[in-house]
Amino acid sequence: MPASTTQEYLDALLEAIRLESPEEAIMALRARFPLLDIRLIAADVRWGRDLRQRGYGRREILEDLHLA
Repeated sequence: MPASTTQEYLDALLEAIRLESPEEAIMALRARFPLLDIRLIAADVRWGRDLRQRGYGRREILEDLHLA
């Protein structure tokens, strides 16, 4: 993915993990990025939601996702 698209995806992921359910988050990302494998999206959503539940902020989540 080009860097601009990667940044768009990360921004969309941060928005999506705030949605009520993981399913909503996955579907929101799938709608914006239909060419990405849904399993990859689901894994990112689970990971991001887990980090938010642990109290991670936006910066820490982005850092953690960039390292993966």
